[in-house]
Amino acid sequence: MRKFQALLVILSLFPASQAGAISGKGTTAATFLKIGVGPRAVAMGESFAGVADDPSTVYWNPAGLSQIPTPAVTAMHTFWLEEIYFEHLAFSFPLPVGTCGASLIYLNHGDISRSEEGDTPSSPDRGTFSASNLGFSAAYAYPFDPSLSLGGALKLFSENIDSRADMGWAVDLSFLYRLPWPAWKIGAVAQNLGPATRPEDNYARLPVNLKVGVSWQAMPRLLASVDYNQLLEQDGKISLGLEYVFEKILALRVGYRYQSAVDNSEYYEGYGTNTLAGVSAGMGIYYRDFKLDYAFVPYGFLGNTHRIALSYALPALDKSTPAPRATPARAPTTAPTAAPTPAPAPEIKAQAQELEKKIDDFTQQIALGKFSKVQFASNKADLNPASLKTLKEIGVLLRQYPALTIRIEGHTDAQGIADDNLRLSQRRVDAVKAYLTDKQGLNADHIQAVGFGQTRPIASNKTKTGRSQNRRVEFKVVNQDYQ
Repeated sequence: MRKFQALLVILSLFPASQAGAISGKGTTAATFLKIGVGPRAVAMGESFAGVADDPSTVYWNPAGLSQIPTPAVTAMHTFWLEEIYFEHLAFSFPLPVGTCGASLIYLNHGDISRSEEGDTPSSPDRGTFSASNLGFSAAYAYPFDPSLSLGGALKLFSENIDSRADMGWAVDLSFLYRLPWPAWKIGAVAQNLGPATRPEDNYARLPVNLKVGVSWQAMPRLLASVDYNQLLEQDGKISLGLEYVFEKILALRVGYRYQSAVDNSEYYEGYGTNTLAGVSAGMGIYYRDFKLDYAFVPYGFLGNTHRIALSYALPALDKSTPAPRATPARAPTTAPTAAPTPAPAPEIKAQAQELEKKIDDFTQQIALGKFSKVQFASNKADLNPASLKTLKEIGVLLRQYPALTIRIEGHTDAQGIADDNLRLSQRRVDAVKAYLTDKQGLNADHIQAVGFGQTRPIASNKTKTGRSQNRRVEFKVVNQDYQ
């Protein structure tokens, strides 16, 4: 019930007065806020509200930041129409609660020839002037529960033309929800909610956009998405996108945007078929933690645009704090007893070796079928009920060594997309840690949780048996004095 109440709250914040103010085309200011960022999203027809899983989601759906488990950054350069350039920089960073992000966009129109009313081609040269736009967004996503994330972003922007400058602000409000069906997500966002940049002018309202999108991981390598956008000054727009990833080396993308009526800012009546103007395409190249993305979008007789971006995802962060070497360990949160006195280094070493052997023995019992593997619902971080008995036994074992630090490691097979596997493994070890601390009373400061995704296989991913072996949760002794 709380989940649906939160959805109603976020939807109630989408101002009805702005949503209903659908007016004529070309009547808003700060139109550069409508330019899509991120070659991946743009190549997929800008249908990204239900995908929202890379740093560009600061723009598309801030709630999607909660899907990014590690710090990540992306930088984009756009070869826009004529001599216009469009730049974008964004990053995301996971916090102890939620995920923050920020983005910077800059649009430079180049030199524009100055003219006056009545000028003709033979009129004297009056020089040039410049125009540019700058926007900054700070965003935050809160994981309301494992299925629902809420997000928001605050935007500050400026518009400069010749000697005139205007500034303004706006907010985005959004949510992302994992549907009960596997591999389906839905997202919604209200963009650019804020006051007019020049209240005295009727045409200076912001380009408010209400958007809803759905994504479907149809196969491990195939992602499909669809968005519907309702802008303040335009007819509604439907966007479709597809992405296919080859062995986490190459991704191919295609998209299409359709609008029920001709919008002269995007489609060009009298210059070919309007429907073709909505096509977009692109690709991505993966190398370790780096990704190079490209998008191609034609704009009729005005020309073509090209976006290129380089992204980097940092290694997985340990969300726990290891116990300091020289300070006593804190007691479990569920047991208000005094913290034990730290054991001398030789005793710590002996305890670590003893616990390590017991963990190995228990792992053998799991292999022999005496206990169930730590398992989860398909594509989720929900613990399988059969795994609870195993975790209870592990809790009993670990409580015997309160001075030692344990790392829970999560691993997946190589089916699907590596980034998704990394995120899934992190959510799963977080769930295991939460069970051991909340239900078994273990000290959270002595438990680390790190998801490695598919990066550390112990068997071949080409066979069903090998993939099953690679899907595992491991417990390691990482006490500093022992190592």
